[in-house]
Amino acid sequence: MTGKLNWWKVSLTLLVALAVCSFGADRVSAADWPDILKQLKSTQESFQGEIKDMTLAQEIKMDTPNGEMTQEMKLFRKGDKYRWENKMQGGQMSGSMETTVIYDGKDTWMISPFTGKKKMNDNEQKQYQGQRDWWNQFSDKTAITGSETVGGRDCYVVAVNDPQKSSFTRIWVDKKSLNFIKGEIKNSKGEISEMINSDFRKIKGDREMPYKMEMFTKGKLLSSATVKSVEINKGLPDDLFSAEKIQAKGMDFKSIMKGLPIPQGK
Repeated sequence: MTGKLNWWKVSLTLLVALAVCSFGADRVSAADWPDILKQLKSTQESFQGEIKDMTLAQEIKMDTPNGEMTQEMKLFRKGDKYRWENKMQGGQMSGSMETTVIYDGKDTWMISPFTGKKKMNDNEQKQYQGQRDWWNQFSDKTAITGSETVGGRDCYVVAVNDPQKSSFTRIWVDKKSLNFIKGEIKNSKGEISEMINSDFRKIKGDREMPYKMEMFTKGKLLSSATVKSVEINKGLPDDLFSAEKIQAKGMDFKSIMKGLPIPQGK
């Protein structure tokens, strides 16, 4: 069970990160991957320079062996710093569990009832880093292999061909806007999952982002993320990204474990 939830944690973190970064180019003239990536990188960097801070609220629903679980997530960004607040409930939990992850520009901290306040090591940080420069996942081994229509959009099919740098095996990129439309990833069991972005809406000028993200395995919907709100350049305070300003709450085991099945002796 733990391994499965860790898989979802990593996958959904990546999905959310790509959603945040999935702002397309103003116009596309290139037709090969190196030129497309160069143009997209330039456009992304320009847009990121316009964003002083951002607040994104999402609701994520996941199908697990213990029933449906719901996460209410808020992501705050200011420059390179970020704060991720997550409230999970459902499954066999009667109550809810809250976790906060903060990157203060130097170190990444997790604050949760299980761990208290904990500084993450390098491997743990990689699971939560916002993939701000997500294009660095793609090496010179990446190549366009064809075209497909996804959600009514004419897309490049791009083979990543570099498992050491990217979780993706293939991605689908809108030819017109260069928005990230679909991604294919493989888990530790070799199962292929698809992540699909849709319901693109403008959030600043002509810049748009997906308000709906879904994950499928073997054609079955396993999780969906819906954006509830996006706020840009509202002047987030620096204290929001300080781990020193937040106190870890103790675990309420009675609330969380209430309703769990208790094994009966013979």
